[in-house]
Amino acid sequence: GGVMAGASARAQIAEKLPSKAAPNDASSGCCGGFRAIGSSLKGICEPVPIEQEAGHVRLAKMHEERDRELAAAKLRAVEAKLHQEIALKEWEDQLVQLHEKRTAMTSEELDKDVLDHFAAAEWLRTVSGSSLGGRDGTELANPEGEEADPQAQLADEAAAETVARAAAEPAGPQTPFEHWLADHMGLDWMEREDGDTEAHHMSRGAGCRWRCFGTLPPEAMLSVADSLSEVLARSAEEDSKRVDEVLGRAGKVKTAGFSEKFDEILARYASEGDEDQTEAEEGVSPEEAAVAQEQAQAEAEALRSRCARFRAVGTRVASLAPTLEGDTASARLVAALAVLDLVEDPRLSPSAVDGRLGSVGTGVDGELSGLPDFSGFRAPLGALSTADACWALCSEKRHLVVERMLPSAAAEGRWSWPEVRRCGVGWWLCGASASCSSASCDDRDASARQLEQMDAIVSKLAQSAVAQLRHYEKTGKFLGQKSSTMLERCDSSNSKALQRLADKAVFWYVLLGTKLTKLKALVKTGVLRAEPALAALLNHEKSEDPLFLRKNAFRLLQLHRFQLAVALFLLCDCWEEAASVAAKHLQDMQLVLILARRRPDISAPMLRNMLAELPPPASGSAMGEDAWLRLLLAWHVGDAAEAARAVSSVAAAAASVATVPCVDVDSELFDGVFRLSSARSCAGLADVATTLFGPGVVALVQKGELEPCF
Repeated sequence: GGVMAGASARAQIAEKLPSKAAPNDASSGCCGGFRAIGSSLKGICEPVPIEQEAGHVRLAKMHEERDRELAAAKLRAVEAKLHQEIALKEWEDQLVQLHEKRTAMTSEELDKDVLDHFAAAEWLRTVSGSSLGGRDGTELANPEGEEADPQAQLADEAAAETVARAAAEPAGPQTPFEHWLADHMGLDWMEREDGDTEAHHMSRGAGCRWRCFGTLPPEAMLSVADSLSEVLARSAEEDSKRVDEVLGRAGKVKTAGFSEKFDEILARYASEGDEDQTEAEEGVSPEEAAVAQEQAQAEAEALRSRCARFRAVGTRVASLAPTLEGDTASARLVAALAVLDLVEDPRLSPSAVDGRLGSVGTGVDGELSGLPDFSGFRAPLGALSTADACWALCSEKRHLVVERMLPSAAAEGRWSWPEVRRCGVGWWLCGASASCSSASCDDRDASARQLEQMDAIVSKLAQSAVAQLRHYEKTGKFLGQKSSTMLERCDSSNSKALQRLADKAVFWYVLLGTKLTKLKALVKTGVLRAEPALAALLNHEKSEDPLFLRKNAFRLLQLHRFQLAVALFLLCDCWEEAASVAAKHLQDMQLVLILARRRPDISAPMLRNMLAELPPPASGSAMGEDAWLRLLLAWHVGDAAEAARAVSSVAAAAASVATVPCVDVDSELFDGVFRLSSARSCAGLADVATTLFGPGVVALVQKGELEPCF
């Protein structure tokens, strides 16, 4: 019985125990868990297809790739500059050696050596019709087939460029307008060594006290508009007289060429035996007369163009002069824009402006490119300054200035972004205060008028873009372009130009606030028939879907169609992405200000980052020394404390003038638009800060509780 009881107990315990399969199930469940964890880790490690990545991740990668491209381009520019400096140094050493070598040479030996030195000597021999020889008639030694020294050729090209630049940039003023400009910029003069009473400029930019109208003392701005319009009229009259003189001189050369040639033939027949007579002075040949005529026509055309520009700008300034009495800020703005308008910028030609879509104005390192090297008293001809922009913010007649001074006199009524950008309109017509709800009623009304005026400018840019697209589609030329180049006649180049112009038209209409419905109506008018892919995108059945537009915007970034990408980002309300593309890819912060003119929360973080990245004062950096630039950025972010720091830095520099470093303020441009202002010319900055931020700025400075701005 005891044995049976024990067996039954064991049987009951066995029933309660799990079967043999239970441990196996637990083992398989545990393995399955490990497999799931492994699959998750594998999914993290494996790259996600680009179309499945988050939008911000893709945009960050594109920005990083763009930064790498810019860094590589900057490195290439530095290397090219280094190579050029090495070549110039070697050329200088070569000149010293040549001087030592040729000191004891006779004139024949010198001629022979000089012609052998130039890499183009063989070409000169070929063009002359026979071998060039010395004065004794012997052929100069330069064996045929001998290759020219590339290093010597590079040095010769650099020397020729230096000589041409020096010849194209006279040291002293050349016209009545330049004399007026030199007087206003406080140019220092010295008498000639021969004792002549006429003065000349010591060196380029060496004797200028001021470099822009924003830093001139108030007394220098009295009646500046009247005097400028008068001197422009006088300069135009001088150029008109010079045109008649040039054409008259060319006519005399051509007429005298035939008569003198005929007299020379008669003289030769009359004195056949007189060898000296045959070597008498020859008349002007018909070929030489034709060349002289062409040169005269080109010179006369350049003078006519400058004369017309002087008259047009002078008329604009004269019309504004009565309204500028007692308004120093507006007078500075008008004078700065007028002087800037007197220079014909080759980058703003119709083909240069409309043939490419990126920002025009700077190289990879922010340096001014495509313009002559304006220095000294001619500096205001090259670009506006940060001091000019700060004074423009204080102008009470900005609406009149925009209406009368834009677009430039040479634009013939056509509006283009490079023209508007060059004037810095976005920096002194847009800003944080333009849509500040906490401002007073008068300030809000003024801000509303400024926004309306900016809308009007954007509207004109959009209309001009559509007109340019239609004109190019019909004629194959840009508006204002006389003839198309060989490259523009190619079908591929034509299609790319039409594509860029279509992108630009859509871009400006979207910046105007045009929604997708109106864009579809614009497509129906046939404006975009030259770019069917863009028309198909806007008419797509998913075009109302923000994700669809966002995906296509990223694709356009990969294709480097940046402006159209910005337009699509705005259509799907991706403001931050649109501003980021404009700032980083187009490298145009002024465009960001216009794009976000009603959304200061979009542009303010970027501006604050720019302000934080400025080098500290007394660092030897031109941007760090520019208190006007610091004040300009402080106003756009609405930071009164930062404005007070800018004023205090000027006061500290004035207290120790000897320690203020002299930096090269012409070496770079801020945002590709403004020349930097020197730390030695900050008079009036406290008045501008008080006008923009109120008297509390001065109180902050007087308390001395401000932390250093670095």
